[in-house]
Amino acid sequence: MRSESFRDKMNCVTWAIEKLDYAAYMLDINLGKVRRGSFEAQLDLTNKCNLRCIYCPLYSEFVKGNFNHKKASTRDLDIALAKSIISQLKMSGTKQILITGEGEPFLYKKMRELIKQIKQENLECGIVTNGTLLTSDISKFLIKNKVEKIIVSVNAGDSKKYKQATGADYFGVVTENLKQLNALKKRGKNEKPKVFISFIPIKLNVQSLFDIILLSKEVDASLILKKFISFKGTERFQIRYDKKFKNTLIKFEKQCRNLKVKNNIPAYIDEVYSAKIPFCYAGWLITRIKINGDVVVCCSNNNYVIGNLKKNSFKEIWYSEGYEQFRKLHRDYDKRVKCGFTCKKCQLHQINKKVESFDFKKIFFK
Repeated sequence: MRSESFRDKMNCVTWAIEKLDYAAYMLDINLGKVRRGSFEAQLDLTNKCNLRCIYCPLYSEFVKGNFNHKKASTRDLDIALAKSIISQLKMSGTKQILITGEGEPFLYKKMRELIKQIKQENLECGIVTNGTLLTSDISKFLIKNKVEKIIVSVNAGDSKKYKQATGADYFGVVTENLKQLNALKKRGKNEKPKVFISFIPIKLNVQSLFDIILLSKEVDASLILKKFISFKGTERFQIRYDKKFKNTLIKFEKQCRNLKVKNNIPAYIDEVYSAKIPFCYAGWLITRIKINGDVVVCCSNNNYVIGNLKKNSFKEIWYSEGYEQFRKLHRDYDKRVKCGFTCKKCQLHQINKKVESFDFKKIFFK
């Protein structure tokens, strides 16, 4: 009882520190000043992948133009550079690193080494993965090293649709890996890593969303719906955001509530149906680092390169004139469309909405 009480008190202290930290970022944003590093850094480790998702900008056989995977060479982030980047991010004031990219992170040979360093630097660690390589050994490693969260992309509710969507029949493997991770967490009474199942509704898979809800319930995961980003050649997969689809989403959200599955369906509905586009906070809260060392403004824009970590430090790039120009640009909606994607396609919409509605009283006295 005493240990549980102590843990509860420490959780409250941690929660309060996190909120104060977040409030400091909000103050900087309102003042238009940058006085601390990016809250989250998205770190690409590799563009190698064992799937061929039909909507993937790099590997889809349907994508045409500059994103054609036949023009891309498979590469990894240099391990020495990766270690240096993690140390630099810590020194700059970054709070969390999200391991992500255009490939499957667990194909990166030195993945465990970097996770250990991230945790030793006292940074929060999250991983975006397709779940195919989430073996028992890896799950035990993630639990042991207290990785905060893992986001697993599961974009179909059965083997047939999964193969159509990804080009490979790994549905059974992924679901079993998720069940195994959940069992290991329960056995050791571990809360981390928190598991999120990511699902992109497209014409092919929307009717299997209820199966994904059931899977989320079974493996004790939260459900995240992500907006489909269409590239030239993939428009055929786009769902019509009409009243019928909205009613379908409302029905699925009700099923989530009945099953007590945490989800972002209301926020997703707001994202795809709202005419208002929120202010962009990418220049303050989020940055992304590519496998070649390029620092780009966010996950939705690979073309807006601020600098390269082979030439300059992260601190130099973060406080550079180029980054400041980007921040000023994004304070003016009419100029924001100069990004690689229009803001309506931006996957940061839900994060920006949360920041835009930031309320000190709600945060501290809810």
